[in-house]
Amino acid sequence: MKTAPIVPGRWDPVTEGGERSPDRAGQHNPTADWPSEAQRVFLDAHELPRRWAGREQFTILETGFGRGHHFLATWDAWRRDPRRCRRLVFVSIEAHPLQRDDLARAHAGSTLAPLVAELQAAWPPLTPNLHPVDLDGGRVQLLLGFGHVPILLPQIVASIDAFFLDGAFLEEAIPGHRAAQGTHQESPQESPPSTHPRTDPSATHRTHANRALERLGRLAAPGAIATVCNVTPPVLDGLAAAGFQTDGMFKAGEPGGIAVARFAPRYTAPPPSGGWQAHGGPREALIIGAGLAGCAAAWALSRQGWNCRLIDREAGPAQATSGNPAGLFHGSIHADDGPHARAHRAAALLAARIAGPWIASGRVAGSTAGCLRLDARLSDARAREVLAAQGLPVGYVDWVGRADASALSGLSLPSGSWWFGGGGWLAPAAYAAALLAESGASLQAGQAVASLRHVPVGGHQGGGLWQALDAQGRVIGAAPVLVLANALDAQRLLPASAGAWPQRAVRG
Repeated sequence: MKTAPIVPGRWDPVTEGGERSPDRAGQHNPTADWPSEAQRVFLDAHELPRRWAGREQFTILETGFGRGHHFLATWDAWRRDPRRCRRLVFVSIEAHPLQRDDLARAHAGSTLAPLVAELQAAWPPLTPNLHPVDLDGGRVQLLLGFGHVPILLPQIVASIDAFFLDGAFLEEAIPGHRAAQGTHQESPQESPPSTHPRTDPSATHRTHANRALERLGRLAAPGAIATVCNVTPPVLDGLAAAGFQTDGMFKAGEPGGIAVARFAPRYTAPPPSGGWQAHGGPREALIIGAGLAGCAAAWALSRQGWNCRLIDREAGPAQATSGNPAGLFHGSIHADDGPHARAHRAAALLAARIAGPWIASGRVAGSTAGCLRLDARLSDARAREVLAAQGLPVGYVDWVGRADASALSGLSLPSGSWWFGGGGWLAPAAYAAALLAESGASLQAGQAVASLRHVPVGGHQGGGLWQALDAQGRVIGAAPVLVLANALDAQRLLPASAGAWPQRAVRG
């Protein structure tokens, strides 16, 4: 499904409240003393820091990042708490994010200047969908969703301990309560709930709205707490339908009202769909293959507290197909902004974010100075039409004609090109080795896996160990979770019960 272009918020330091956007005039705006307000309205209401004390991970979901006041206050409280959880995960959905420079101006003179500076340095380009951002050495993981709540909330897969919710945003997810995405929306302060426009949304929007409301309950961890500002009756009704109880916990005296609710469903909803299931056993994984895929898997799992062991038949990481002398990373742009384009955009942005510092320090050979992608199918006029329709931010992608492309590259080029300012190239083997080192995983190099065996343990479904065997039938590695990252050879190792998985060889 095509995603709508991001319309940035506008920072106005003169007008009270600051952020302004075409369809969000009445959001909950923190006061000048926002750290105290955040402590009282959000942290105290969520019984923090008590509830995260001693935990491996505590996860928060917010609708409406705004200037980041709630996130910064939470991050600061987490840093100051000696009993803090090991990892703080903060998910925030924002339809109209600020530009990087506006974010800095909005926090000029802040008492949390070091945190603001780190957040500003990591602030992603304003492209739609999800942006993972590591802060505080990776101990604080911020997942920014740029787009509308009904579209992005169903994409989140997590177990949420605390919800920071803005009723103005939640009303986007109430069927029949708001107009379809992209229309002007009044705020709760501008118009009482009973006079809000009742224009029916499109069928597509209604489907996403229903999924979004249902998702709140499915995302909630046992004992989760939700705080909601800009409360209206439809929002309270929607929360109740999702399993949250708000009776007797309404806080007056706040703009639009503040409700505090606890997750207490009448029944336990099934886990989120999409093939994801929580692993309740030891966080240990056996990864077959130490190329780019295997090393990336180890890196990603390590960020969630997993210990990994990799086995590869080669003498070191990325010695087979992943060992190309150079690899490009850049986004992709198509008129319909389909899954292919969105996946490439997300992957290229993440690669640049991870590898950029390693390239700058010389740890990994490469460059982030930009990348040209020739496209002889498009005329200059047509390419600029596609670019205008996408609404992607300046600096992320642009179209350059043949003459300018030739000048940029120093070569005589046959056509115009897409210019990805954040793209570049890197040495895949060095990148894989860096990912592996950062993960802390162990590598058993020079060992071929001849077969796999699953040994049930504990007598319950899904329990047990996966064992990797060599040609003599000896166990060379074992773990409760198995990752096959060995390209076409994975088909040979799959158990017969898994059936045949569709695979084909591609270059690289």
